[in-house]
Amino acid sequence: MITAELINDHGEIIERIVGTPGSIDKYIPLPNDKKFRCIGFIDPYGDTVFNTLQARTSLITELQATLQKANAFDMPYIKEIIRLAERVKLEPGFLLRFIGD
Repeated sequence: MITAELINDHGEIIERIVGTPGSIDKYIPLPNDKKFRCIGFIDPYGDTVFNTLQARTSLITELQATLQKANAFDMPYIKEIIRLAERVKLEPGFLLRFIGD
């Protein structure tokens, strides 16, 4: 299970979205997949942090591509992650942290 958090640059949690087991894990491509420069590096067992520049360049596009593959049960969770990524894109000083278990 992977949790997504919107945090500020001081590490304070602004918002947290807790997924259900496998809700995004199964959509994460392998790190060597060149089409996914960001989400392929989400660590299902550790922490992964994305910043404003990553959100502006490829993170959101990759998450949207993941949404197109998602089943109806996982879609709401992925949409919420995209919403947090949009905040990171538009509000400097915010980061998107994924916490694997």
